[in-house]
Amino acid sequence: MLTAPAEPSLPSVAYLGGPRGAAFLDRLGVAHSSATDPGAPRQVLAVGEGSRPDAALLSTFRTAVVLPMAEHLPEGVTAAPVKLQQSDHPHYWNTSTYQFELMKSLRPAPDRLGDDPPDVFRGLVDNDTYFFESPPLRAFKTTDPFSVEWSSERATMLVGRSGDTRIVLCSADPGAMEHGECRRKALRIWSVALTNLGVACSHRMRFEAPAADISRGQWSFLTDPDGTGAETGYACGEFGDQTPEPILVGRIWEEQGVTEANPNIPSPPDSAYDGFGWYFRRAVIPAHLRGGALYLHADGVRDISTYNRTANRTDVWVNGVKQADPVGVYNARRGGRAGRLWQLNPEDVLFGEENLVAIRVYNDVGAGGLHRRPVRFEIEGRNEGMLFPYEFIRSKYEPYFFWAW
Repeated sequence: MLTAPAEPSLPSVAYLGGPRGAAFLDRLGVAHSSATDPGAPRQVLAVGEGSRPDAALLSTFRTAVVLPMAEHLPEGVTAAPVKLQQSDHPHYWNTSTYQFELMKSLRPAPDRLGDDPPDVFRGLVDNDTYFFESPPLRAFKTTDPFSVEWSSERATMLVGRSGDTRIVLCSADPGAMEHGECRRKALRIWSVALTNLGVACSHRMRFEAPAADISRGQWSFLTDPDGTGAETGYACGEFGDQTPEPILVGRIWEEQGVTEANPNIPSPPDSAYDGFGWYFRRAVIPAHLRGGALYLHADGVRDISTYNRTANRTDVWVNGVKQADPVGVYNARRGGRAGRLWQLNPEDVLFGEENLVAIRVYNDVGAGGLHRRPVRFEIEGRNEGMLFPYEFIRSKYEPYFFWAW
């Protein structure tokens, strides 16, 4: 991969539309110039909102991609709102004294791509079109003179021809989706399509650790069997006669030797440590994060066992000051298996200087700790310096909360 010569790709596309479509292309890393510029490339035209290319302009391009926020549809194409859902039988319910009844329900469904999708959507499968929140999509219908080359089962994706110009239509709009998981899927569909059309992507993977990511580095840890660590001053770096031990974030604490019994909690025989556990990390919070809302995101927390989707027993201190409860709790199906998102008080943060971050996890049974990376600072909007281009998403959907997913 590092030595193979790169295949030539289009440095940019021609764009016709408003600011939403331009921002969408920017998010995908696609450079663009005005379609009315005589020097604009004529291979791929991207059509955004507020524009209606006439037949003469359209005929000068080999391929036209109609972005999901565009009102324009080629001649012979109409669209109607559609939700991808299917009726299924999740389980039996005891509905009377004498019998169980098989209950049907509507659930989100993917649009089927079939066994032979076109080259534009090569690399995508049905799972890529499954949006658990059932967003409103558009189903495309065609008549003459539009010629269809391929359509997905529910016609939310379509490839055809208008004259000599190939037309690509897809109604998956990440801007219309609430949850990060769904938005990322929609972005993936469009990224794959434009890549398959030979369009260059300006985004590059970074191989250095992001400055705002504190997952690695020197973390230390203390158990707090009787729950008095906060009063002792753990959050300020005052540990009494205790000495924190090194620990890794991204693995449960039992795998790292934290296995002593807690006399204050009735745990099952031979179980490992349950109770309060404190993680400590001294980290420089980059100065460029100053000025907006600052968040701390821990992607994997094992605290309490619960079926409550938003139950939480994990707290954060910054420089000895306890922060407000998390603004996002993303539990998995048995609680405490996924992420937490805290909005930090900027007055407690030393930007461009070293800060003491303390995270206290209360684990009542089973595995405990910060079991998954990353643990990192985030800001609203574009987060530069991440491994991949990253826009802040507050709704960090956890797909494992419901067994069916």
